[in-house]
Amino acid sequence: MGAFVDGPELRSPPNLPTTQLAHYEGMGAGAYATRYGSGFTAAPGSTEIGEFTGTTTLDASFADNTISGCFGCKGNLLFTGVFTDGATGAQRTFADVPSASQLRLGTAQIESDGTFRIDDVTLSSPKFRQAGLGFTEQGGSWGGRFSNIPDTMDTFNEPRLVAGTFGGRAALSDGSQAAYIGAFVAGKQ
Repeated sequence: MGAFVDGPELRSPPNLPTTQLAHYEGMGAGAYATRYGSGFTAAPGSTEIGEFTGTTTLDASFADNTISGCFGCKGNLLFTGVFTDGATGAQRTFADVPSASQLRLGTAQIESDGTFRIDDVTLSSPKFRQAGLGFTEQGGSWGGRFSNIPDTMDTFNEPRLVAGTFGGRAALSDGSQAAYIGAFVAGKQ
């Protein structure tokens, strides 16, 4: 499984400003798979597979050439998929179920060609904390590229959008495991 973003305005390097801060916001979507351990009401070994959507927020500092952000920090992520009970094998579908889960996108260095990438994605969820579960493994990466078209409503020539991908995995202290992958596009605010 993989994720990618492409388009004419992402294929050549942008002219990046050198002193501005910019905020970007837009949609993202991805696919995920979860295997439940013993810390949830679902029977151990139960699985979920599906897709999720949500809002991506990013902050770029062109003065230090850095970008960071969050997927799911503004509004809930919405999950759609299939749940399979580990004890009975029974399946049920679900659609647009809100979750307060978040993917924190760590600070990445923006290269001179407008690209960035870093191995720093952190999954968090109040559901894990409420169940008293901690992470035994967590990791992922994210990256992307700025548009080569400046925002026409801005006198600083900041790129009008940024697009990219993310992916990662996590394991919890109860034996639960999750993997996810997705893409986003965010416009200048």
